[in-house]
Amino acid sequence: MTDKKLWIILGLFFAMTIVASFGTSLTMNSAKYAQVSREIVESGDWINLTIAGEAYDQKPPLMFWAGALMYKMFGISDLTFRLAILLLSTPGILATYRLTELLYDRKTAAYATVFWVLSLGYIYFHNDPHTDTALSSMVMVSIWLLVRYFEKGNFLWFIGGIIAVGFAMLAKGPVGMVIPAMAIGAHLILHRRWNDIFHWRWLVAVPLLFLTITPALIGLYNQFGMEGIKFYFWTNNVGRITGSYQGSNTDPVFYLHTALYVLAPFSVLAYAGFGQKIALLYTGIRNKTIETELYSLGGILPYILVLSVAKMKNPHYILAISPLMMILAANFLQSYLSGALRFTTQKTIRILHYIVGGSFWILIGLFVFWIYPEDKIGYWLLIGLFVTAVIWLVSRQKSFNREFGVLTISFTAFLFSLFVSFYPHMKTYHAPYQAIAIINRETINDEQVHLFLPQGRYWELFFYCRNVGKYYETKDDINQLMAHTGDWVFTEQRGVDLILEKEPSARIIEFDHRQIARQTPAFLNPKTRSSKLSKLYLVKLPETSGL
Repeated sequence: MTDKKLWIILGLFFAMTIVASFGTSLTMNSAKYAQVSREIVESGDWINLTIAGEAYDQKPPLMFWAGALMYKMFGISDLTFRLAILLLSTPGILATYRLTELLYDRKTAAYATVFWVLSLGYIYFHNDPHTDTALSSMVMVSIWLLVRYFEKGNFLWFIGGIIAVGFAMLAKGPVGMVIPAMAIGAHLILHRRWNDIFHWRWLVAVPLLFLTITPALIGLYNQFGMEGIKFYFWTNNVGRITGSYQGSNTDPVFYLHTALYVLAPFSVLAYAGFGQKIALLYTGIRNKTIETELYSLGGILPYILVLSVAKMKNPHYILAISPLMMILAANFLQSYLSGALRFTTQKTIRILHYIVGGSFWILIGLFVFWIYPEDKIGYWLLIGLFVTAVIWLVSRQKSFNREFGVLTISFTAFLFSLFVSFYPHMKTYHAPYQAIAIINRETINDEQVHLFLPQGRYWELFFYCRNVGKYYETKDDINQLMAHTGDWVFTEQRGVDLILEKEPSARIIEFDHRQIARQTPAFLNPKTRSSKLSKLYLVKLPETSGL
């Protein structure tokens, strides 16, 4: 079979998996971001961001602008919001290809792009959008344009690169500037290009950069004064590194093991490519002649080191440099395919790929037979197609087509199972979704839904319910909350106790709850699952208050 036919088959299975993902719902932070976009449309204010009507400063506006734009064009829905994220990520896909083509060749560029788009990090964080999704795209665009300038000339590419850095900062703050600066700076410094480093062009870059991010700064200053500006440039970044603002994770190898699944199923190639580039750098420094490009490694290594010592750690933080890792993976793949590697290395890579592919099937088996037994006939018929494809690849294909095909089809089968089987089962334990169904079914007039106390703060209730109320964070807000007669309240046990003290006749609906993103081994074990459930509550306040 030709490579073209193999790619078509892989593409069809991948497309089926993406369609299956459309049935998932936004949750937690992604629902909050979708709600911020919704409030832009409803208020008409694109500068002063809000959540539940309150001033919002946690993230810059780029993703919210894209969401609001798509809402205005196609209506408000979770699918529309995901399309907005796809709109933002598409330039990053193109930039990944163009950057790799510029630094290596077209074949390497094609593999790097495919690796990025087919990776778990890309697919998962488009299905559960975070600002890092937009950040990764804008970072790649900025690095590509700046590398294009430093390698080929033409000042317009430099201007475009600086504007793209500004958009990266509009996606997630100063980190959008730091990664491109490290990528470009590392290459220029280690290649001793001092004339490019000490140049008047940077005097143009600074005001252009600030002009690009001005809308975000205006919104923060309008609502928070200089504290908002300080939060954007310092507190929300350095505070997460030191832990003074958020974070207490001291695991120094957190991103070492996190990258294994974020970069899956191409983790082996990515790690090998990273190691290969480190070895080339070491050899170049020792020989005092560095010939390899260091834009990719320069964007990755310093960022990972900073993340590793930071107190605030999250899997999606690594997304920003994942395309750069895929460039290294694709470059290593060329060495692998050409036979330039030692036989033992070739064999080890091949074995690891089959182990990774087999691991996906083990995970599928654990979930559908033990953790969340699956009884839908449709699922089993479709998963049978994946099994058939793997058997056909093993029996009929040779060399890398078989290896790559088995790895990719196995991974796609896992994703398909995640969206069609695992996720629906997990969703039944996520209390906010049950509450949303009740609220939307029973709301007759203009009853609003409110969130009360931190454990009841699930933003999906605001996004998926028609009439959004307020988030009341402390018990001191109880009197304000009780003034909303006839409304719905989602809260924890303490909130229920406070409400019943004020209004004993309030209707209480109790839910068993497990946050969908916290699937611990003890919870996944059917024998111990019930012991890991907490309680959340939906309260219907009486039409008249007893206050």
